[in-house]
Amino acid sequence: MNHRVCLGFLLLCGALGIWAGCTAIFRVPSKDDPVVRCQTIDDCGEHDDARYEYVCDFADGVDRNVGTVDVSKVCITAYRPDVSCNPENYQDTVFAAKHEEAKRSAAYDEACPIPGVRGCRGNCMGTMELNDFDVCDADNTEIPAVPTTYEGEHFDGFDVQDQFCRAFFCDERFVCDQVAKQCIRCNSDGPVYPNGGCGQIYLTGAPSSVYLDADILGDVCVGADARPEDIADMDSAFGPVPAVSK
Repeated sequence: MNHRVCLGFLLLCGALGIWAGCTAIFRVPSKDDPVVRCQTIDDCGEHDDARYEYVCDFADGVDRNVGTVDVSKVCITAYRPDVSCNPENYQDTVFAAKHEEAKRSAAYDEACPIPGVRGCRGNCMGTMELNDFDVCDADNTEIPAVPTTYEGEHFDGFDVQDQFCRAFFCDERFVCDQVAKQCIRCNSDGPVYPNGGCGQIYLTGAPSSVYLDADILGDVCVGADARPEDIADMDSAFGPVPAVSK
């Protein structure tokens, strides 16, 4: 059965910044029973968008403890949890090459020539304040500024991995979970960056040049037919790696 994604709902989820569990019910052309009901995931079939998968679960708002046969699970859609963002799994691709270039770049070591700008330490300019990474940042931002190093850990190359995830899912809130090495829609209420929390690497007061802004990201979005290996070898899916090479 070929069901269409409730795209408007998914876009609303993105606009509201809902975490990775954000789902949309798949509709079927039936006036009497407009949802796809299921007992197991096998009842849902395969998803026709490579970025998502079906989950057989109770719909939002349903009381799971109601003792009646009328309360059943439905097929809902969720982001795929199994997309690897480990560049070692994409040998001889643009992704792997850019990650290696970032690891060699001295730009990450010289990211804050001017203290106090966004993403850097020091007396913050304007109305910015220090965030949880002890760097200057805009107040109440959804995607915090992250320095290139924090508590002895170097983040160079993490921006390339994040951008790969953003390009595959066509969503700038995706990051590479550095523990699982898998793409995840960041969760501001969960673990901190780079382990699934929201954030993006800043250099010299601006996001890393590897990141594509939302408009360009939309232009390069492959969409339903996306495959991770194809995105990994798309030069247009990544911005230039910050210079200078070591």
